[in-house]
Amino acid sequence: MDVIDAIYKNPKITDKEEKRNEVKKALCNSIIMTNYGKLTFYRVVDVEFKSMLDVPISDDIPNMKAYYKAKYNIDIKN
Repeated sequence: MDVIDAIYKNPKITDKEEKRNEVKKALCNSIIMTNYGKLTFYRVVDVEFKSMLDVPISDDIPNMKAYYKAKYNIDIKN
């Protein structure tokens, strides 16, 4: 999240698509570590810019925000 915030706060990058491209360039193929639940590492293969409310999970869990609340009791704010 720190990488994304730094890119979006950079005054030299004003175009929305350019910001998204910079985020993808910075994160794709990198390894990240979770800071919730069990310590886990993931390789980032792509970055999805859809709203968390638009990413369906299953019949029981309508979206990513609801998934994190149900699974980890975390309220996603950003």
